[in-house]
Amino acid sequence: MQDARTVTFRERLERELPGWLQDGLITQEQGRRILARYPAAQSEDRAFRLNRLTAFIATTGALVFGAGVVLFFSTNWDVIPTWFKVALVYLSTAGAYAAGYVLRFRSRMMPRVGEALILLGALLFQAGIFLLAQIYNLPVESPSILGFGALGILPLAYAVGLRSALAVGLLDALAWIGWEIVNTYTDEPAAAVALPVYLIAGVVLFALGGLHRPSRALAGFRAVYEVLGLLTALAAAYVLSFGDLWDEIDDDVAALDAPAWFLLVVALGVVAALSLVWRPERGTDRTTAGQASAALAVVTLAAAAVLAADGARFYPAAFNLLFFGLALLACVLGYLRGAARFINIGIPALALGLVTRYVDVFGGLLPASAAYLTGGALLLVVAVVLERVRRRLLVAAEEAEGGV
Repeated sequence: MQDARTVTFRERLERELPGWLQDGLITQEQGRRILARYPAAQSEDRAFRLNRLTAFIATTGALVFGAGVVLFFSTNWDVIPTWFKVALVYLSTAGAYAAGYVLRFRSRMMPRVGEALILLGALLFQAGIFLLAQIYNLPVESPSILGFGALGILPLAYAVGLRSALAVGLLDALAWIGWEIVNTYTDEPAAAVALPVYLIAGVVLFALGGLHRPSRALAGFRAVYEVLGLLTALAAAYVLSFGDLWDEIDDDVAALDAPAWFLLVVALGVVAALSLVWRPERGTDRTTAGQASAALAVVTLAAAAVLAADGARFYPAAFNLLFFGLALLACVLGYLRGAARFINIGIPALALGLVTRYVDVFGGLLPASAAYLTGGALLLVVAVVLERVRRRLLVAAEEAEGGV
């Protein structure tokens, strides 16, 4: 099933014509003549698909090249002169940025390749911070290295309007948050405070996405913030849904005593959740109330997990409900907003949750062969059902987008 954005006008006609014929609105000949008026649609669609393929290949090439640079340094570190290391870090980053700028903004002949080179420059910038720290014997175990990387990459993403660079910068920031907390609270399960923080961070990211909607230039960034925010919240809720983690916390409840800054994080999450209720360009709509309610539920449960950790035995069930609720909300949101990206997150999340809970419940109760046979058959049935639901939701999302 195609993403709603890739469906051409001709394809919509091809879907509608059978209904028109059945209702007697047109004849077969008229249907053929209508389709004949749009012969270029197929070539335009192929060009659009090729554009996406080119972007994918170019981005993959940038990632592989960046990995090659890091591997080159790691295997030849002791034999490379210091001056050459520093020069290579700066020149490779600047060269990637310059070439990407020319191809994307100057000549405009290869915009996708240019974007990939700018992304490569961002990756080399982050790798270069680690390498320079090693060259000058600075602490490479410091989370601030990722923080500096995010500070350098995020402004670049906005300057050139590049969503892939924005994703890299936000991932840097998220990794910095977790690393900083784990470094500060080294005693397990004290470091588990990072998971509720990630839940709230997911809400904040999702809300930040909505702030980009009124701007035409930045509207494309909305999807990056919303997808990363949803994935961050889902990942944290998934980890927090395991009973073993809460058994450890229950043995040492004091380990989750709230640090002073956590209350500020909760306050930020509440503000972000409330910001989802209203959009300045069109006021409230049918999705805002549900988004805000879900966001407030996430923030409330995250706050309770830290501020009232003595209810540890209650939380596995609560976070299971939260995880499945977020996955279902993603599907509903994708349907209402005509955004296939949410459906493509929600359906796999539901499948992952079902598989995990099956293993938890039946893994130790059945013989290994019976568990595998029963589980495999069940998963196939679930996969068929979920795929059918997914396809229906995507069709409904396409129709919803077409009616806007």
